[in-house]
Amino acid sequence: MVVGDLFEQDADIVVGFTDTFDTSISDGGVISSSTVQGQLVLRHYDGDHRRLDKDLSGALSRTIPIARETRQTKQRGKLLRYPLGTVAVIGRPHRHVFAVAYSHMGRDNVAQSSLKDLWLSLERLWNAVHQHGQRRRLAMPIIGSGLARIDVLNREGLLRMILLSFIAQSRQAVVCNELLIVIHPNDLGEVDLLEMAAFLKSF
Repeated sequence: MVVGDLFEQDADIVVGFTDTFDTSISDGGVISSSTVQGQLVLRHYDGDHRRLDKDLSGALSRTIPIARETRQTKQRGKLLRYPLGTVAVIGRPHRHVFAVAYSHMGRDNVAQSSLKDLWLSLERLWNAVHQHGQRRRLAMPIIGSGLARIDVLNREGLLRMILLSFIAQSRQAVVCNELLIVIHPNDLGEVDLLEMAAFLKSF
C-alpha cells in the first residue's frame, strides 16, 4: 500500500468503469473529470475521450453486449451494456490499463454497484491480469468508493475486501508479482495503515 498518485506508479493500473464504459468528461458529460476514469482521459489521452473510446472498442470487440439502450431511455452517453465484470485491456504493451466494469450505469447516468457485483468483478479482474499482465506489478485504487455508491463499507472495508479477493485468487494461481494499492491522500483519514499491515500479516 502506498499513499500517492495512481498514474505515477511504475506498474500496470486498474481503472474502474461502469457497464456502459462511458468516458465523456466534456461539458454536460457523463463522467466527472475528478474520478479515476476522468483522470485516465485527461492524463493518458490528453483529454480526448474519443481516443479512449477507440481503444475500448477494440478491446471489447469480442465481448457480446447484453443490452442496448435507446436515446429515449438513456439520453446521454453510450448505449451498449456489457456484463458486470467485463475487463477491457488497453494501453501500451508494457503498461496495461485494466478497465473493469464493476458498476451499473443507470439511465439517469448515476452509477450504482454492490458488494456482490464488486466481488464478481474482482474475480474477473484477477483472471484478466493473470492472462495479460505477465506478472508485472499491478497498481489499483480502492475501487467501489465514491461515485460507485457502495455505501455499506467504508474505504478500509473495501480495501480489506479487495485484498481478501486477491489473496483467495493468488492461492489458485499467480495473479501478479506485486499488488500495490494506491490510496489517494484525501482518503488517508479513512484507512488505518498500521491496522491494514497487521491484517496482511495474518495471512
